[in-house]
Amino acid sequence: MRHRVWSALLGVSMLILLGCYIVAALGHARADAMGRIALLSLSGRAPAVPAFALAGGEARRAVEVDPLNQRMLNAAMVASVRARPAIPGAAWFAALSALGWRETTSRQNLLIHHAQANDLQAILDDVDGLLRRNQLIEQSTPLLLLVEADRQWQARLVDRLRGHPSWRFGYLQRGSLIDDPVQLAARARTLRWLQRSGDEVAVAEIAPVLPKLLDAGLGAEAFAIWRAREPAIARPVADPRFAALATETAASAVPFHWQLTNGPDHGIDLSSSPASHLTVSWNGVGAPVFASQTLSAPAGRYAVVLATPDPAGNTSGNGGGDATGDAAEMIGVRTICGTELVDFGPPRRVSPGRLMYLPPRPVPCAFARLELFGRRAPGATLRDRRAALSGVAITPA
Repeated sequence: MRHRVWSALLGVSMLILLGCYIVAALGHARADAMGRIALLSLSGRAPAVPAFALAGGEARRAVEVDPLNQRMLNAAMVASVRARPAIPGAAWFAALSALGWRETTSRQNLLIHHAQANDLQAILDDVDGLLRRNQLIEQSTPLLLLVEADRQWQARLVDRLRGHPSWRFGYLQRGSLIDDPVQLAARARTLRWLQRSGDEVAVAEIAPVLPKLLDAGLGAEAFAIWRAREPAIARPVADPRFAALATETAASAVPFHWQLTNGPDHGIDLSSSPASHLTVSWNGVGAPVFASQTLSAPAGRYAVVLATPDPAGNTSGNGGGDATGDAAEMIGVRTICGTELVDFGPPRRVSPGRLMYLPPRPVPCAFARLELFGRRAPGATLRDRRAALSGVAITPA
């Protein structure tokens, strides 16, 4: 693993270095006003060649004129190493290291130097310095992901994240872009590590990676991360009241909360009167998903019970009226495990205000996706329908 990590680190660092030399050649020597002053002080006239093309001795003298000019030092180092490629230029790198990380191209050169030396601590310093200046974020993130996936070095990265550097939020949010299973498992360990250390990990730092973990079969890890953040979340379905939890859109919701969708042929409205509930409106076109949630239940056979509010405000429906009519005609229930779907079939009314859906076979996976969707009976005419839901319960069947 460590050999693969270091090979990848070195390869990515080499790609970064290519950009470094281009910047050193085109940026530093052409437009650096301080560098021009240093060169003019040596020759008394505008240089005929850019700084990177100077001989090593001339570059060194230019640095002596302005030793704290990091851009000139970096350009001089490039000139020296190019002039004598057999010499590694350790003295130049030592000088660059002493100057800190204020200059982007110098940090890039140090990055390749430290990668060649297998000095991961210094590599983290280099990447940290670049990211604190909002530089090379896209190029640096793969390096950090490789470090994060190496169990021996992951602790070093976690320690830096615990310090809440300016780049932490963006780095953790990029969990939504991770596809490698090893790196996804490593991200789950990182988040749990931070949580166990007492770190306040924000919802926005956690939420992006949860769907990725679920897709990779790491549902237990995803739920553990979310439950550490929200310890009161119920199992197997989080549904204390719709008005509190059904507040997210399908594009941004935490998977373990209700996600509601609105579309051209249907709509969802939340209400707290006569009790917390949502009202689903649908014109019968298509088979839209009204609400969905990732369950925290293991594989098995379950019954799903939908409750509707009655005019007296009882969520159980025991106040006299029965509001399940339209719900039974328009709402279907199903679970999804990857590409495997279990349709629970038509409901049966088990009491006033309660509909029970039973599956034809067990749900085949843990952390299945539960969906409430639009179902129109065969031959039923298209018409506007409305149904009110006050709760969803799941019990072993």
